[in-house]
Amino acid sequence: MYKEHCALCGGGLRTPLPHSEVQAAHIIPRCEDGTNDPRNGLALCQTHHWAFDEPLCTVSDDVEILIPKMIRWLESNAPLVAMA
Repeated sequence: MYKEHCALCGGGLRTPLPHSEVQAAHIIPRCEDGTNDPRNGLALCQTHHWAFDEPLCTVSDDVEILIPKMIRWLESNAPLVAMA
């Protein structure tokens, strides 16, 4: 579906082999009883996978990117906020 591109930014580094940095990220984490079902996953670049796991961002049921206000206020997070 994402053709080895990040679902949030559309990016993702690749090697000539080709290997992609895009990873499968759990929407509902395994530690919260999330499953490995593909419907519980997103293709994310390493940066956005980390941001999603922290949680600097999440997605709504309508697949809208949600970023908490306390995260939005940090100037270093401007690139993440720009996507929402």
